[in-house]
Amino acid sequence: MKRIAVGISLALAFGYGAASAETHQVVAQTYYRTFDARHPVLLRIRPDDIVITKTIDASGHDDKGEQRGEAGTR
Repeated sequence: MKRIAVGISLALAFGYGAASAETHQVVAQTYYRTFDARHPVLLRIRPDDIVITKTIDASGHDDKGEQRGEAGTR
């Protein structure tokens, strides 16, 4: 129990936790069908940050029905 309390105290002392969390609203301009380290990073976030975003459906359409990416494969 002492280790947990010390860890929480250190986290609060150094500004970690909900108080330092940021909310990010981001929508990609380019969509990829694969997870690959060669794809560029859209946004770097920290633990506890909140990300609000929109994405495309399996057919490659956005929330307005516009074709934004390739359709997925089965």
